[in-house]
Amino acid sequence: MKSMYSYQTSRLIKKFWLLFVIVIIFSASAKFTVYRSFVSSNNLTYMNKETAEIYNELIENSADKTLEQCDEYITEYEMRSYASGYNNNITAAVNKYKTELRSCFMVESIRSYARTGRGLTDANIPSDLVKNSRLYAAFPTPQVINDEPFLKFLELQAVDIMPIFVLLLVGVFVADSYEKRMDQQIKISKNSSAFFKSREIILSVAIFIMFTLSFFADLIISGTLHQSKYSTSSLQSVWQFDLAPLMLTVRGTIIWLYVTRLMSLFITYGIFVLVAKQVRSVKKYVMLTSGLIAVMSAAAHYVGALSPYMFAAVTSVNGQLNNLDYMRAFDCSEAVAVFIYLAAILSGLTAWRYSGYYEKSFDR
Repeated sequence: MKSMYSYQTSRLIKKFWLLFVIVIIFSASAKFTVYRSFVSSNNLTYMNKETAEIYNELIENSADKTLEQCDEYITEYEMRSYASGYNNNITAAVNKYKTELRSCFMVESIRSYARTGRGLTDANIPSDLVKNSRLYAAFPTPQVINDEPFLKFLELQAVDIMPIFVLLLVGVFVADSYEKRMDQQIKISKNSSAFFKSREIILSVAIFIMFTLSFFADLIISGTLHQSKYSTSSLQSVWQFDLAPLMLTVRGTIIWLYVTRLMSLFITYGIFVLVAKQVRSVKKYVMLTSGLIAVMSAAAHYVGALSPYMFAAVTSVNGQLNNLDYMRAFDCSEAVAVFIYLAAILSGLTAWRYSGYYEKSFDR
């Protein structure tokens, strides 16, 4: 068995290293383009370098303040700053800060209303406030924080070429072997169990490592990994969307995206292996799976709320952003239901694949 694992590992290194380098270069180019487009689309006259520095200074000085203290602080800051003359950059930074502050006050007012039934005057309130008052009342106190790193991370996550990596991986190691009838030769040699088991484990580990590296690279590049001080903040404090009864924090959102995307990626792997087994032709396999990726990517663009569950999708930016908005409509039971749903599909595909490997009627 040990020699079989060594054999599969050597195959992975010898046959896939060039494709691996190509995928890395392509991924880096795509991520760089998205990162630069994010900077150019958010910047600019509104958040040039000086404005960003002023805004970050305001955020840093607000770290340990209550909402009321933040309100007093920004008022005093404006009076001191404008005493020495009008500055457009200060105005832009203060306006962005005030926008964040208003969002936090909205969360706090809804939280207070859910507890007491009094004091809410804003017309833009959740329609299910009464039904979910306990969940709203349990929201943590909002913080005024710099949300740009987290938004950059989500933009980078929206461009995911991992399905292409899986397509190539399965094509080189699975579709090619089925086309050459290697599975039947191995069946005759009575080494099928060790061969298929070692191949599954080695390829699964390769997918896991590649996805994890890609995911953490996005965290590092965006700066989110260095913003641990707000990782326990509620998502409502970070992203300005309509409130929903979901107790997700920034850290919880990152974990949720990691787990569901990883499960979806293994489901993609399972589907691609089954396609390779059925068609037994590399050419047909590439045509079918690349077509599936293209169709699902297009669907993810127009049905963004379902994009992580479009198992073979290279999701669009709109798909990812809309999806996180959709996530905010989950309560805990719905989130668990989605997890169970993904786990059931993954388990079914795995069982089907293994039964196909070892059944007596394997030969065609």
